[in-house]
Amino acid sequence: MTGVSRFTQTSIFSEPNNLNDITFDSAYAAICGLAAADLEALLSDREGAILADLIEKGILFPGSGGHDLRNLIGVWRDGYSWDGETRVYNPWAILNFFVEAKVFSHWIESGSPSFWRDLGDRWLS
Repeated sequence: MTGVSRFTQTSIFSEPNNLNDITFDSAYAAICGLAAADLEALLSDREGAILADLIEKGILFPGSGGHDLRNLIGVWRDGYSWDGETRVYNPWAILNFFVEAKVFSHWIESGSPSFWRDLGDRWLS
């Protein structure tokens, strides 16, 4: 689930050798995120308010609709797929999007060490 390499059999006493690798098992494709249906359920309750907020902030143009909002989410909160068919979205990223109604580089802001951010700022300046 974290993207690290699998455990290898290092000895007969190694407990992690008994793990079941579900990485590409389609039965678990939506286990680690919000599926498209979950995202739609969240949008159905708040779509109008989020659209109005994003239009007011100049992120979307006046007259934008639900299709534009979904495209924006798709671009900035792309999601991932374990089986190549089922798309899931990171719950933390989506919920922050709904709370803040803004578009920003979420992973840079929330998960990267400041070293990388500072290094990037030096390169861009």
